[in-house]
Amino acid sequence: MKWIDLPRNSIPYLAFDMMEQKDDIVAAFTTKRYYRNGNPDDFYQPLLRPESDPEEVAACVQLLVSQFGTDQEHLVSSAQKHMANIHLVDANDLGPAAGRRNLEAIDGLITDMPGVMLRTFGADCPSVYLYDPVRRAIGLCHSGRKGTQLHIAARLLNAMQESFGTDPGDVLAAVSPGICGDCYEVGDEVAEDFSADYRKDPLTGSFRCQSILSDIISKKTGRYHIDLFAAIFHSLRDAGIPGSNIELPGMCTKCRSDLLYSFRAEGRISNENCAILMLRS
Repeated sequence: MKWIDLPRNSIPYLAFDMMEQKDDIVAAFTTKRYYRNGNPDDFYQPLLRPESDPEEVAACVQLLVSQFGTDQEHLVSSAQKHMANIHLVDANDLGPAAGRRNLEAIDGLITDMPGVMLRTFGADCPSVYLYDPVRRAIGLCHSGRKGTQLHIAARLLNAMQESFGTDPGDVLAAVSPGICGDCYEVGDEVAEDFSADYRKDPLTGSFRCQSILSDIISKKTGRYHIDLFAAIFHSLRDAGIPGSNIELPGMCTKCRSDLLYSFRAEGRISNENCAILMLRS
């Protein structure tokens, strides 16, 4: 990943090495940092939370769409419901908010429409970006613990295959910052629940090899730890994306809570980091 902070931008962001080289997409991950009226500020607010100022959130969202060359009528956001449902974005999801479909049960979005900005959020949960440069199609999903154990990233790829004819071998994939395996400590029941679901093939439901879990779940000082980055990587690679086409972040939201929103570090969600993906017009 690289830090992009250009004088003309109001919002510095983290970019992925492979995707940043492509001229026809925007793939970015926002942090706490932005410029408010030209001055640096550490509380960029892309999402309306109970403690947020609605006017400030609206201003932040407008800065985002303006910076990347679209508008709010072409901004489509998923909900963070910790499910594995994928939605194909089309013209019915654009325009004024009052006329749009309800996406409250959706954690993943796909589209081949240029100028449509897909967006999801997380305050320790990673997001997964997929880009098919051959069919010019994209997918973005929120992949928290529950979504990851249900292989939402592989389901996102499968939806692109069905809708656009995507070949997994062509796809570039990236995983945003989220909580790392060292920091993500869970109880026995959560670890067992994760293991039971993750071993199931996302499409057939058949059980897969148990040994892969040794890369994902470990026990340290009597507590289980889950490596979501490794779990997402294995989901994508098993679904057919070459390992060399999958970029992991190397950055933990809890370890870098000075820069990134983290529920585990703060003990609450004051706001969230924002993942965006868009085909340029």
